[in-house]
Amino acid sequence: MKDFKNDKLAHLQACTCAPFAVFPAIYCILVFVGLFSNQTLSNYMYAISAMFWITGFVGYLIGVAVTALYGLPLCLFLLKRGKFKLSYVLLVSVIPAPVWVVATGDTIKALLLLIPCSLAVAFAYFYLYRWSASGIQQAH
Repeated sequence: MKDFKNDKLAHLQACTCAPFAVFPAIYCILVFVGLFSNQTLSNYMYAISAMFWITGFVGYLIGVAVTALYGLPLCLFLLKRGKFKLSYVLLVSVIPAPVWVVATGDTIKALLLLIPCSLAVAFAYFYLYRWSASGIQQAH
C-alpha cells in the first residue's frame, strides 16, 4: 500500500511540474519562426518577449489541464499495463493536438505549436516521474 501511495505522489509531482516544459518549447518555436521572418532582429526580439510570456502562460494553463485530465490517467493506465515507456508516452501525448485542431476548426499551423509543446510536456513528465519515484523510494 505504501508503494502505491508513493507512486501516486510521484505522478502528482510530475503532473504539476511537467507543464513548465511548455516555456522552453515555445521559446524555441518563436526563435525558429524568427529566423525566417522578414523583421529585423531587434524588432522581432522585442515582439518575441511579449509573445513568449503570454503564449507561455496560456500554454502552461492548457498544459496543466490536459496533463491532469488526459495525461495522468493515461500514464497510470500505461503503468498498470507495464507499458510506461518513453516511446509510448510520447506517442499518446501527440493525440490531443490533432483532436484540438479538428474540434476547434483551427488551422494546421496550430499543430506546429501544439505538437512540440505536447512532446516537451510528455518528455518532462516521464523523466520527472522516474526521478521523483526513485527519490521517494530511496527516502523511505
